[in-house]
Amino acid sequence: MASLQTAFQQQHFDSRSLLDQIAIETEPRGDFGRFFLRAENRLHDAGLTPRLVPPAELVRINEANRDSWAPLIAVVDHRAFPPEGDNLQCLACYDRQGQAVATSAVRRFDVSHSTIADELRSLRFLFGPRAREMSATVEFVLTAPSAERISGEILYHGGVWVHPSQRKSGITRIVPKLNRYIALARKAFDYEIAMASMALLKPHVAASYSVEGCEPYYAYKSDGVVKWDGVFNWSSREWIIATLQKDLAEMIATSAGEDVGRDEEHAAVATLNR
Repeated sequence: MASLQTAFQQQHFDSRSLLDQIAIETEPRGDFGRFFLRAENRLHDAGLTPRLVPPAELVRINEANRDSWAPLIAVVDHRAFPPEGDNLQCLACYDRQGQAVATSAVRRFDVSHSTIADELRSLRFLFGPRAREMSATVEFVLTAPSAERISGEILYHGGVWVHPSQRKSGITRIVPKLNRYIALARKAFDYEIAMASMALLKPHVAASYSVEGCEPYYAYKSDGVVKWDGVFNWSSREWIIATLQKDLAEMIATSAGEDVGRDEEHAAVATLNR
């Protein structure tokens, strides 16, 4: 398992809160602030500390946990597809021993002059400037109908991993949503997309992952062999904001006995809005 020994962790883990890493730039500011505060408190109650981490830390955690996590796809691996500015955002959770136990990564793309179907099939979305080179061995098959119309500012969501010891703890529901909402609070996007296994078509599984649309089919082929396949997921900004408000209401309802005062919430929102 990954240990708490990196330079990033030594600098930020003990002294900073996740709230100190976020500046809200979009609406609804108040709802974002309250959700971030409650989500961080809930994770702390479970003995976990969430942090926004550099892309190199995501790679380190992935490499340290290959027994339960396949290698990262290029789109969230800064070595294979270098990000521009801060368009690759990575979130990690650590337990009390400083072990990484959960991650999520999101990456922004401007697809305003194309569609997500074109960008994925051309491999530009997956490999950027290396798309032509990779097309010699890689093919991306996509038949999901909605992919043909989705364009604009796109947020890709991947790099989701939870250590086997934590997979029944409930953090699988919290960490990806937290990273999604942080990204939206920082800068608006039109759609979030993701790829998942066919299991997501089952209603009881889909309910845990919170997506607006889930359509078959995609397949990633290397040298003619299918490496990954499954469903194409998408969610609009409007739907995500409505889901944020539902998630916040649920958190408030399930933490009625917790002492999370209005003064603390107002202070958190003020910090996030800086």
